[in-house]
Amino acid sequence: EARYVSSAIMADKKAGGSFKDNAVLYRMNAQSNFIERSFIQNNIPYRVYGGMRFYDRKEIKDMIAYLSVINNQYDMMRFKRIVNEPKRGIGEATIKTLDEICVANAASPVEVMNDADNYPLLSKKSNSLKSLASIFMQLSDIADTVALDTLLDEVLDKTGYREYQKLQGDEGLGRLENIEELKSTMVEYQKNNEDPTLDGFLAEISLYTDLDRMKGDENCVTLMTVHS
Repeated sequence: EARYVSSAIMADKKAGGSFKDNAVLYRMNAQSNFIERSFIQNNIPYRVYGGMRFYDRKEIKDMIAYLSVINNQYDMMRFKRIVNEPKRGIGEATIKTLDEICVANAASPVEVMNDADNYPLLSKKSNSLKSLASIFMQLSDIADTVALDTLLDEVLDKTGYREYQKLQGDEGLGRLENIEELKSTMVEYQKNNEDPTLDGFLAEISLYTDLDRMKGDENCVTLMTVHS
């Protein structure tokens, strides 16, 4: 469906039309995912009206951050993003100390958290830190043995992220729907690659998160929900 939409817009452009003459309507924001991916692949500029681009949404960034730390436990930037997603009571001072210890010892945050008892400045939070370290170690252990979509389900469940979103009512359920769309992207990636890996998936995703094709370009396709 997304490929058809892209080809129809490109045909219109080739016939002398403008990108801005086209709009795509969908039932809910989560459905923009595959359309956005197809547009980026085909160099079609677009803007999302009344909502965020798929990979700019908080819950998607959170899941990508979790997967990135599982893939590379030294990824401190993404670790900091999700250390308290959901809330774990690990304060800014503790995170700063953790960061400094990691740098001083050339260690990953997971390694330092797991050894928190041996660092006086972290000992007061050792239970919370060791618990989070255990989650990451469990997820890292299965990352190479389960399908990517299964790994995403494990992330949602072991971190408490799914349960936390359910407690947020309709807004949280909407975020979980978006994460289900991310899972669909994982399934498609696995189907289209002979040797699908977490590292390979994250590399592909970076294409959609690093590129900003809209700067200074008003001649673009508009995406929006029917409701908007």
